[in-house]
Amino acid sequence: RTIEERKRLNAAFSHDLRTPLTVLRGYTDFLKNYVPQGKISEQKLLSTVSTMSGQISRLERYVQTMGEVQRLEDIKVSPEPVATASFMEQFQNSARVFMQESGRILDFHNEVSSCEVLMDLSIVQRVLENLLSNAVQYAKNTVSVRCRYEHEILSITVEDDGPGFTAEDLKQAPKPYYRNKESSDGNHFGLGLYICKDLCEKHGGQLKLQNGEKGGACVTASFLCRETKS
Repeated sequence: RTIEERKRLNAAFSHDLRTPLTVLRGYTDFLKNYVPQGKISEQKLLSTVSTMSGQISRLERYVQTMGEVQRLEDIKVSPEPVATASFMEQFQNSARVFMQESGRILDFHNEVSSCEVLMDLSIVQRVLENLLSNAVQYAKNTVSVRCRYEHEILSITVEDDGPGFTAEDLKQAPKPYYRNKESSDGNHFGLGLYICKDLCEKHGGQLKLQNGEKGGACVTASFLCRETKS
């Protein structure tokens, strides 16, 4: 399964590299043909170089994200005792600051009882940061967060009041390099939910995508967090 997954990643990586490379090749040929003839104004030349520079920066970011995905295989879960009360307080404070900076309203519901559980804090925090970042990107005004702990499973649901997932999104979004056809964000490489899914599964949980009752995107990340014996 690992080999097949690597093949799919490499195929997706190669496919998405074609567009910026094609753009760069086109502009390179354009400059080679017209600069020697003096047919390009200084303004047009600077504009073209600026566009090419943007594509190069995009390639650099893309290669960096590819490296992050490759390193996922090496991540090992290392649970340590964590007090849920302290963790939830820190998470709520961080989420509140994040929302204030983005101009969104935070609706936070904590239903986790106070106890001590075994958790890999770095993995859980990375997933939650990704989910909040996604929600902020699509939310109109409000991001809702609901936290539960039942049967040794910590589940955190992040919901926004944006357009929600399409039927295709629900099928494809957790796959690497998937992007909504209507997305115009050249810095979005379709890796966030894939990384979240992988990390949740490493931590004994899962990632669930659906649309909320009011239509916005609703993502639930769950983690196996066994309660410590006092």
